[in-house]
Amino acid sequence: MKLKNQLEITARPWEEKDTKAAVSLIHRNFREVNSKDYSEETIKKLLASHDEAWFRNLASFSHVFTFWAREQLGGVGSIAGYWGSVTESILLTVFVLPELHGQGLGRYIIQTLEQDPFFLRAKRVEIPASVTAVDFYRKMGYGYKDGFPGLDEEQHYRLEKFKLPTKGAPAPSGEVSLCRAVPRDAKELHAMQVAAFRGLLEKYQDYSTSPASEGVEKVALRLRQESTCYYFIYLGDQRAGALRVVDQKNGSRKRISPLFVLPKFRRQGIAQKAIQICEAIHGEQHWELDTILQEPGNCRLYEKMGYRKTGGTKAINENMTLVFYEK
Repeated sequence: MKLKNQLEITARPWEEKDTKAAVSLIHRNFREVNSKDYSEETIKKLLASHDEAWFRNLASFSHVFTFWAREQLGGVGSIAGYWGSVTESILLTVFVLPELHGQGLGRYIIQTLEQDPFFLRAKRVEIPASVTAVDFYRKMGYGYKDGFPGLDEEQHYRLEKFKLPTKGAPAPSGEVSLCRAVPRDAKELHAMQVAAFRGLLEKYQDYSTSPASEGVEKVALRLRQESTCYYFIYLGDQRAGALRVVDQKNGSRKRISPLFVLPKFRRQGIAQKAIQICEAIHGEQHWELDTILQEPGNCRLYEKMGYRKTGGTKAINENMTLVFYEK
């Protein structure tokens, strides 16, 4: 793999002889990078706790990869099962040599870890992100755990990504995953929603009901609702769409409203995979939704996913009718 500066990088599993170089690289990041966001006392504690014995212990329960620029260690990353789970995993110890920051190596490390069996088997993958790195991981498709954009006791942001486990061959780079959106994402979600539904608004002139005619304040309000979970839909590391789940957690039916995929990402099965992941998170049964009766492709999608018409419809105007589904 070539970085932006044309430096060639090779990846391989950790070997014992790599330990000293790996710890030195991590310490350099603490001193030169993380020190901008953490106190001197915190950095001293990190330096003391992250020694060679700590790294060998990490390698005893996780898969550690090292990334080399000829004979120089340029980066390190690891992944493990989440507290022994076979359906959840965790990314750990992702660091890049300070002088190689901004060259694409961090992205390559994450992409490598996302081809590892610990990642492929998982429904959910977590990462404890430093203040310094949180924005990078969000760009890679990781959202705030449980929608909470705050620091934990260890001064980390807890991020997560939802996906379907992959069996057999490694997943392609275009894997579909979900990450939780938070209130500060309202403007981006709104812009994506308008772009996704603009064509239907022009076709059906449904100005009173179309998501394309909603204001950003309505999206912001939904993001603050306790019963709402908004997810960005990722294709690889690109935001391809979004969906909102309304889950009252009181035995009533869960609802998907809205679900959309941006025009350039359509006809790739993304919506179907997003629904599957959503159902893996919130439960496979007891759902409801509605769609446009005059859009047979939408109806086929939901019927393929096991949704059945309730018999109820609602005319919006002379051109458009909503049809209701349950599962």
